[in-house]
Amino acid sequence: MRSHALDRSQVLPFSGASDLQHRIARSFALITDWNAALHGRFALDDVVKVLMRQTQAAYVGVSRLSQDRVQTVASATHPLAHSTDMRISGATLRYLRDTRDLSELLPGSIWRFSELKHDVGFDRSQVAEQMRREPAVITVVTVILEAGEDRIDGFDMLFEIAPKVHPELPVNIITQALADAWGVRSPGLVSGLIGAQSRSRARRIDGPRTGILGEQNPCRLSRAEQRLCHLLLAGEKAKSIAEILGISMATVRSHLSNIYSKTQTSGQVELIATINAERGAAA
Repeated sequence: MRSHALDRSQVLPFSGASDLQHRIARSFALITDWNAALHGRFALDDVVKVLMRQTQAAYVGVSRLSQDRVQTVASATHPLAHSTDMRISGATLRYLRDTRDLSELLPGSIWRFSELKHDVGFDRSQVAEQMRREPAVITVVTVILEAGEDRIDGFDMLFEIAPKVHPELPVNIITQALADAWGVRSPGLVSGLIGAQSRSRARRIDGPRTGILGEQNPCRLSRAEQRLCHLLLAGEKAKSIAEILGISMATVRSHLSNIYSKTQTSGQVELIATINAERGAAA
């Protein structure tokens, strides 16, 4: 098992494949890796980077809007993007919440700036104001992943060049598949990723710190606990970890409980997401 998704943006299904066949292969690879990330097998940030490259977006950000607060779940910014702040991210979710009926915000639905700007009063919205502050961004595309009374999950794609589409591969087929996978994600995954993003931002503000599995061992993990973490990152389950380490399941559970307490994580999903986020920040 890989803890990081491969960049299969240029994957070729077979020699002599047409452009459409190439696009279909890339889309299947993206959806497969997205599914794996939503079950803790890959770092979601890595998959979002692949999505960014496949769509040629300047920025892709997966966000959750809850109680009027936008929280980042995963994001990627193209190294050649002119817009570095990307303040538009999340503003469209607020706008859609305030101007659309919940029944319209279907999972997989696509909302484009080019269409929303024709709304009466849109010019006075936060989205329009932020677009004026980002002259390099020519359009924003927002995809709804899940919408409920208490929160809306979705992702924004900001483009500095016109997005390319293929007439024989409708984009909504892909966004629907991404939303379907989002609906059956591992419990607690989003909360864990939001927490990891928050801690990552705090580290950037406070200065570099040693990660959970760093040499300085800031969480004071024992050698057995560190080895168990590495096995979790490799995709091993509790039963196989017990066999590999030659310990009982009760000891595995005891180690896990100690690890969660020492690292201030809520479970395996958040622990793995946090370690992967730390490794990504150090790369």
